[in-house]
Amino acid sequence: MRKEWIPDIETYLQLERAFRGGNTHANRFFVALETDLPYIIYNVHSYDRASSYPDVMCNMRFPLGKWKKEPGTFNQEIITRMKKWDKAFIFDVKFTNIRLKTISWGCPYLSKDKCWNLRKTKASNSKQTKNHETTVKHLTDNGRIIYAETLETTLTDIDFNIIEYEYEWDDIEITNLKYCRYQKLPTPFIELIQTYFRNKTELKGVEEKKWLYNESKSKINSLYGMSAQKTVRPMLEFLNGEFIESPGDALKAIEFSKKRAFLPYSVGVYVTAWARYWLERAIILIHETEGADFLYTDTDSVKFTGEVDFSALNAEIEENSKKSKSYAKDKKGKIHYMGVYEYEGTYNKFATMGAKKYAYEDEKGLHLTISGVVKYDENGNEISAKELSEKGGFKAFRAGTVFSKAGGLEAVYNDEPSTRCIEIDGRSVQITKNVCLRPSTYTLGLAGEYNRLLEMIKIGIDNPNLL
Repeated sequence: MRKEWIPDIETYLQLERAFRGGNTHANRFFVALETDLPYIIYNVHSYDRASSYPDVMCNMRFPLGKWKKEPGTFNQEIITRMKKWDKAFIFDVKFTNIRLKTISWGCPYLSKDKCWNLRKTKASNSKQTKNHETTVKHLTDNGRIIYAETLETTLTDIDFNIIEYEYEWDDIEITNLKYCRYQKLPTPFIELIQTYFRNKTELKGVEEKKWLYNESKSKINSLYGMSAQKTVRPMLEFLNGEFIESPGDALKAIEFSKKRAFLPYSVGVYVTAWARYWLERAIILIHETEGADFLYTDTDSVKFTGEVDFSALNAEIEENSKKSKSYAKDKKGKIHYMGVYEYEGTYNKFATMGAKKYAYEDEKGLHLTISGVVKYDENGNEISAKELSEKGGFKAFRAGTVFSKAGGLEAVYNDEPSTRCIEIDGRSVQITKNVCLRPSTYTLGLAGEYNRLLEMIKIGIDNPNLL
C-alpha cells in the first residue's frame, strides 16, 4: 500500500508546486496608508478553530493510492465531470482575465507567490523592444491576486473550489490533470492523533502534568509536520571552501521514499488545503452576515466586527468529530470537539498593517504581533507590546516606528575578518571566517506595491478595469 501511495517524480513536483501553508491576510479596506494614523477598529471579536490540522487529519479524506493522468488539455467543462468522479485532483491551470467576483471581498485567495507567468516577453522586431520584459497587467493585495490579465498556477480540487467561489474569468486552460482515490488516513494513525489530543485537552492547566501536556502538544503538531516533509531536497556540498547547492537526485529520493516513507507527501499538501477550506467557510460566513466586517485571518482564526452566528457551521464540524470520536474533556468536564470555532474574546481596539502585523487591546492591556519582532522575553513578558506602549501605544502602530528592545537578532557574516588574531589570557586565538549574532532593530512599514493599492482605495479606485 505504501509503495503505491508514493507519487512518481512528475506528480511529486506538481504536488510541491501546489503546496501552501495557512491562509494569513488582512482586509485591505481596514489598513491605513503609511502617511496616516492607524485605522483603529473597536469591539472586534476573535474566534479560533480548535486543533485545525489534527481535525482535518482525523475527519477528512486524502489522496491515498496511485495517481492517474488524464491526457489532454481541458476547458471549463472538465470541472463538472471532475466533481462527479469524487476523486482528489491536481492540475496546472492558466486563467485569462481572472478577477474577484466582488471587488469588496476582503481576503483574496490566490497567492502571487504560487503563480507564474505574471511577466511575459514582448515579441518585437525592434532592437529597442526585442526580448523586452513587460509586466502582465495585474493587481495584488499584499501578495494576493485581485486581478490578472493572465496567470498560471497549480491547484488541488479543494483550492479550485475556493477560487471558483471567489473569482470569475474569461478563459481557463487545464493541463497535467491527475486524479487519485480519496480515503481516510490509516486508523492507527488517526487514533494516535486522538490520543495526543485527549492528553493535551485533559492536562491543560494541570500544573503537576505540565510536562506531559507540552509533550502531547508538541507531538500532535509533529504528526502533521512529518506528513509535509519534502521527498526531494537540494544537495549541499562543501567544495573548495564554499557551500554549493545543487538539485537533489529526484529518482533516488523517490525510490528511497517508497522504502522508508510513512505517509506520501500528498497528505501534507491536502492537510493545509483542507484547513484553508474550513477557514474559508468562516470567512464566507462573516462576509455574508449583514452588519459584519471581516478584518483579519491567520491559519485557524478570524477577527471581525458585528454579530456572526457560528452555530450552524460548528454543528457540521461537531458532527464530523462525533462520528470519528475526535473529542475530549478538559479538567472541568467540558467536551472539546476538534475543528469547532471557539470564541476567544472581544478586543476593545484593533489595528492591522497587513499579514502578521496587528495590535489589539483587551482587558489585560495592549498586545502586539509582528513577524520579525520578538514578542516575549525569557520570562514570558510581552516586550514588543511594552515597547509600543512606551512609544505611544496605538498611535505609534504606523510606518516608521522602530523597535529596538524587541528588534531581535541579526546575523552578520564575517568572511574576511579585519582582526586575524587576538590575545586572551596570554594565549593567541586565531580569528577565521565567522558569523556574529547581534541585537538589531525592526522598522514598521508597508511594501510599496501594497501602499499604492491603499492609495487607490483611498481615492476610490479599487476596480482593475480602471487601471
